[in-house]
Amino acid sequence: MKTLLKTTPLYIKLLAQNGITSMRDFFNYFPRAYEDRANIKPLNQLIFNEKGITATKGKILTKKVFRRGGKMIYDISFEDELGIQGTISIFNSGYLASKLQEGSRYIIVGKPAFKYGKIIFSHPDVVPSSDSGELQENYNSGRIFPVYSEMNGIKPGRFAKKIWELRSQIPNYFSEYLPEEFLKEFQLLEVEKTMLNIHYPENEKLKNAAIHRVFFDRLLRVQLFSLINRQNYQAQSKTINETQQREVLKTMLARLPFELTHAQKKVIKQMIDDFHSGKPMLRLLQGDVGSGKTIVATLAAYYLKQTQGGQSVFLAPLEVLAQQHYQSIAKLLLPLGMRVELLTGSLSKGQKDKIKTDLQQGKIDLIIGTHALLQEGISFPHLQYVIIDEQHKFGVKQRAFFKQFGAPHILQMSATPIPRSMAIAFFGEFDVSVIDELPKGRLPIQTKIITQSEVQKLKPRILEKIKKNQKVFIVTPLIEESESLD
Repeated sequence: MKTLLKTTPLYIKLLAQNGITSMRDFFNYFPRAYEDRANIKPLNQLIFNEKGITATKGKILTKKVFRRGGKMIYDISFEDELGIQGTISIFNSGYLASKLQEGSRYIIVGKPAFKYGKIIFSHPDVVPSSDSGELQENYNSGRIFPVYSEMNGIKPGRFAKKIWELRSQIPNYFSEYLPEEFLKEFQLLEVEKTMLNIHYPENEKLKNAAIHRVFFDRLLRVQLFSLINRQNYQAQSKTINETQQREVLKTMLARLPFELTHAQKKVIKQMIDDFHSGKPMLRLLQGDVGSGKTIVATLAAYYLKQTQGGQSVFLAPLEVLAQQHYQSIAKLLLPLGMRVELLTGSLSKGQKDKIKTDLQQGKIDLIIGTHALLQEGISFPHLQYVIIDEQHKFGVKQRAFFKQFGAPHILQMSATPIPRSMAIAFFGEFDVSVIDELPKGRLPIQTKIITQSEVQKLKPRILEKIKKNQKVFIVTPLIEESESLD
């Protein structure tokens, strides 16, 4: 790397601090944005104070130097090909100012502003230009220019220059790994061409094609990783009673004060099919708050207990949620002969030890808890089923914890899917079920985004609800969540 980059040990060390330790890493550090420096405009066509960079061309007329607030300021006037004048303003950089020669033409790239009655470019990139009007090939002008995120100790401009100087080395480190028919079917750019055009695009079309290939490959890796995870998890077959016995749910359904929706019944059927497939279930259940995800998960736990035996776990992200689930689920299952217990961090040591012992001896049918369930000393002699509420609060490691007890069926529930959830669902690790209707009589949930000025209008509405003995919840974000805050 040091030989190719022709740089100092310090620069190599700085790259390493930013995770770049090889030439592949170097080329895999992609731009965060691009600037169109190929479209050179005369000064009368510039749009001032716009986002982005503008390129213009002009001849240096005069150079003035003065001091302001202890800083040396260089005001360099120039005129474009139409005779319109502008100013280059440079602070404390005599070296940069000395490179600009009166009477010479330059391409000026930067963000223009109209101040003090003048068109001003503050600290722009300035590149020599030929008098013929033709653009010279420069890494930072006359082209689509890459903008890199600033690394610790390394300026984006210097990094861009290094990439430009070493772009011919890309074929030595990258070769195509997808089959030709794959590239044609998905209209993908070859790897070598992608790497060249992701850094210094030849044109807008190739820039977009390179970006498309990069993201396609990233999503392909996610898909393959998800499928491998699914295959590994389901490699352990489950001993099952092949005959479905949906009639066992009738006892529990009769105790419900409401009738299940069509969507809930559909999801229960999907889960029962999974239970009798001979493989551990991996399913993501999505549905709005109040759509009835919890009762579906509970019915499945009851069905498994009656048909397959074993234990179930209900994992909640916060203690207050775990307590709510315990109260509602215990009310349903205790009269049906299932023992339900709650394990959270706030219990005394004696209470925890008693629950852990009973759990290990198989005396508890369904345990509801928080992260307190994910610790040493927790053991399940016959774990069949894990329910994970608000699944985005738990990661792969938490799910892996339960695999040591025989790869149980896993149901992940979420009212607010996040990109990771969507990736898991779309790319095969988890099958997806959706409850897309609310129970009868339940009002639809309204979600609104209001401006700061509209916040004041909330106060009288909140007071009105309180006077009617209704409840109002105000949710604020935390940097880190903690069960003790409940």
